[in-house]
Amino acid sequence: MRKLSIILLAFLFISSCEIVVDLDIPPHESLLVVNSVINSSKDSLFAYVSYSQGSFDIGSVAYLNHAVVNIYEDNVFLGAMSYQSIPQNFNEFDMSIDTLYKYFLAYSPRAESMYSLQVSHPNYPDIEAQTYLPKAVPFSIDTVLVLEENMEYGSNISLQLSFEDLEEENFYRLRVFARKNNYYYYSEIETSDASMFSNEGPVQSGGSTFYGRDALFDDQLFNGEQKTITLDSFVYSDFSSDYSLELSSISKEYFLYLRSIDLYNNNNNFSIISGEPIQVYSNIENGLGIMGSISYNSEDINY
Repeated sequence: MRKLSIILLAFLFISSCEIVVDLDIPPHESLLVVNSVINSSKDSLFAYVSYSQGSFDIGSVAYLNHAVVNIYEDNVFLGAMSYQSIPQNFNEFDMSIDTLYKYFLAYSPRAESMYSLQVSHPNYPDIEAQTYLPKAVPFSIDTVLVLEENMEYGSNISLQLSFEDLEEENFYRLRVFARKNNYYYYSEIETSDASMFSNEGPVQSGGSTFYGRDALFDDQLFNGEQKTITLDSFVYSDFSSDYSLELSSISKEYFLYLRSIDLYNNNNNFSIISGEPIQVYSNIENGLGIMGSISYNSEDINY
């Protein structure tokens, strides 16, 4: 009984102790945040401009509508972007926001050109960024096999594609998608190709190196050679005649940004308290965000 009393007293003493620690957290210095992706398939250039918020700031992303956004192509001034208010939750980055202003300039970008942004606002330091727009790489779908058909919702298919890689550093994104009523639906891809792997680790169950919707890879293992990739995917019966395969050439900056976003999401599992901190890649000088580029290329999947 005496031993039990001592344990209870010790527990009460420990539980009654409180340590108050005052943290001297410096105020957050906001920076301009720019998100812009130069797209060879578009007839305009665009940018979203906002400002950074501190870790303890409460509120949704606030976008700025009085910034000066100048765009250059190969160091030649193209013009100052205009802004317009666009519908909520309708943007290239799928971001949930309250008010969104899209800066744009009517101009069709040209592959193999360097694009630069200079953004200024009276309340923030000026920022700069640039990206090189690669040209699209033609590819062919060599074979399409139906592995399992007439399943409850669709069929498992296997396909093989091939393309000629250029003798330079190249970065790619591979996706299987269906388009219906102006909406895009992306299917999971599974492959054992050594050029691509999931952020969860180099080897997945069943020996696959990648499983996911966006397969990002570079040409370190096949620079300047013909490349053949075999992958499996699931196609839903509702879109069986509308599926396409996308092989896009993307800039190095956009590649690093997308990989870091994927790492962040997988590491945190959309939570702010799990996993080690992941720094999302940015190429914005004196600010945050991304300026990248992409050249789309796609082929219909016929089976």
